[in-house]
Amino acid sequence: MRDDEAGLLAELREVLSGLDPVPAGVREAAVVAGSLLGVRWERVELEEVAVPLMRGTARVWAREPDITIRVGDEVTGVVAPELGVTRVESQGAAGGARYAVDAGGSFGGPVVRGRVRFVLHRAGGVPLVTSWLG
Repeated sequence: MRDDEAGLLAELREVLSGLDPVPAGVREAAVVAGSLLGVRWERVELEEVAVPLMRGTARVWAREPDITIRVGDEVTGVVAPELGVTRVESQGAAGGARYAVDAGGSFGGPVVRGRVRFVLHRAGGVPLVTSWLG
């Protein structure tokens, strides 16, 4: 496959992922089904924020004052140490990635293309799960 073909397929995948919204009630049914199976997590709502960029393009989501996630050429983020986040995981239709969190709450690594959500795993607490971003 040529580079221009791969780029076109990636662009089409991104466009199509935005055209297939989750039907009403499916999210709530999934939460109920998960709770019946013993899955526990806490939902986190992030808001997209406008930030000045020195170079490139990126989108930034945050829950002030304790979570900020930037998605551009790579994923970078910071979580407040008091949240106890030990690792962050991204999940999307194109796959996923895991990011170690340092003592200051920073993390980063490869980006997963398309719509993505983040799972913030905490020591001694239920994971925090963001809504789908992108």
